[in-house]
Amino acid sequence: MRYKIDREKVRALSATEKSDFAKDWFGHFYADPVQEMPWIDGEYHFPYGGPYDASEEIYGNFEGLISEDEIAAIVDDLEAEGTHEWAPSGGHPSQIRVRDDFLTEQHEWLLETSIHYDSSDALAELDQFLREQENSAEGSLRLRMAFIQCWSVLEAYLANTLTKHAQQNKKIFEKLSNGLEAVRDQSFTAGALAKDPDAPSKMLVTHLQRALFHEPKRIRRYVEIAFEKFEALGIDIKPEMAVFAKMQSARHDCVHRNGKSIDGKLSTLTHVDVRRTLDAVKSYVDKVERLIDEPTPIEDLL
Repeated sequence: MRYKIDREKVRALSATEKSDFAKDWFGHFYADPVQEMPWIDGEYHFPYGGPYDASEEIYGNFEGLISEDEIAAIVDDLEAEGTHEWAPSGGHPSQIRVRDDFLTEQHEWLLETSIHYDSSDALAELDQFLREQENSAEGSLRLRMAFIQCWSVLEAYLANTLTKHAQQNKKIFEKLSNGLEAVRDQSFTAGALAKDPDAPSKMLVTHLQRALFHEPKRIRRYVEIAFEKFEALGIDIKPEMAVFAKMQSARHDCVHRNGKSIDGKLSTLTHVDVRRTLDAVKSYVDKVERLIDEPTPIEDLL
């Protein structure tokens, strides 16, 4: 795929600067598939286009600007860690189209869905499932599955709740846009805004949907940026935060190492651990809802 490049600008660069520019350019549009693509039946799948060849992409876009020998050296550097088939990155047009389609569908779903009800329903199912696992062995697959699902419900609830309120409440959108460094530090040219006036909103929603809401600090911070500090309303979330902090490493072991610790030992996750995590998620969701239910000043809705 050919992209618009300021060819005169590139021609004016030194050989080293051209090499750096080409590598940065490639890194904007392409990524190691381990970062973006699903791994199925022993291989990466490329549902959004690709795999792409670094040599073809660099040569196709920089032919006449960088010599063939220099392009070969750039490709060698890019492939030095063993990646020879590349996926489209988040900045690639195919990924942007997919993201825009997802955001449209997600927006429609959020408008029609009660996030709290949806989460409460999932937590009730988990509660019933866990009651049936009282005799499950320590570290069993069923306990690990229930434990991971507790975190999944929490993460989905926070991402969707924050997204929905940011889309419906201008004041909350501004709070999150100004309070989250990863969003606040982004800038848009007049041309980009003219082309897509919704670009800032899309960027915030994308950030919220991708945020890792299993880190205790983030679990608390994002909510307080959007709504209000828990302490200001006399809401104590220390018990829930303590559970999340204690169980965070177990979550990592279950999600990333199939229930094994970094030294290869199988999880010692107990029924009590999972119950404590589930109860903390339930309680935290309820406390967030108390923040949301606080009367909203009329000026925040305008």
